[in-house]
Amino acid sequence: MDIVEIGKRIQFIRKNKLKLSRADFADLLNTNLSSIGKLERGEFKTIDLSLLDKISKVCNCTLDEIVYGELDDRDYTIKKINYLLRVLDKEELIYHFNNIQNVTRLLHLNQGRTLKNIKNNPN
Repeated sequence: MDIVEIGKRIQFIRKNKLKLSRADFADLLNTNLSSIGKLERGEFKTIDLSLLDKISKVCNCTLDEIVYGELDDRDYTIKKINYLLRVLDKEELIYHFNNIQNVTRLLHLNQGRTLKNIKNNPN
């Protein structure tokens, strides 16, 4: 685990995704400005997992994204979707499932593919 790279990723997320100052980010995480600065510069020998967990929730990303960076494979995308879906109640989950199902049908309508065909042969 490269602490300097983790710090760079956190800084990138804070600046580019959240558009927050270090002070605002520190307030959001209930920590101090100095800790955020040290974290982003990779000055800690170890990183508190509970702080990384807070950061992942505030940034709406996974711990894997913070620790390892963006992963570009299909399984990782599924993990990210599952991570987002875990916060939904049953009604919201059904609602989003139906939307995904309908969009998938529409996207593949012109190709003459059914959901069963897509499941059996996704390419």
